[in-house]
Amino acid sequence: MRATVDKSAGRSAAIDLHKLRARLRVIGEDQVFYMLDEALELLPRAALQRIVGRYISLDDVRVDPAASRRTLLEDARAFDAAARAGDYYQSFNVNSKTYMDKSGAVRAMCRSARRFSVW
Repeated sequence: MRATVDKSAGRSAAIDLHKLRARLRVIGEDQVFYMLDEALELLPRAALQRIVGRYISLDDVRVDPAASRRTLLEDARAFDAAARAGDYYQSFNVNSKTYMDKSGAVRAMCRSARRFSVW
């Protein structure tokens, strides 16, 4: 479910970061993961590099100059091939506490699939 801002009601579009952080702690990992994935597209590249560089090596994620930009159809076909090849498979223990959990690979697959939807 996507949140919308009702501009006609006179509400401020500004987001209180303290409230946002508190809300992020309780909404669940899936929603936080999806939100982060969408935010990657919106961040200015300099800010993205600064943030990413704190957690992972930028050399691991640099653009390959030889790679061409793919079309949506090519992305969909690549996703299909990766899913069928088991690229999104990740084994993890399931018990009474974790039976509703999703592995990181499943969350990645769901986010990749969401790119092809309109919701």
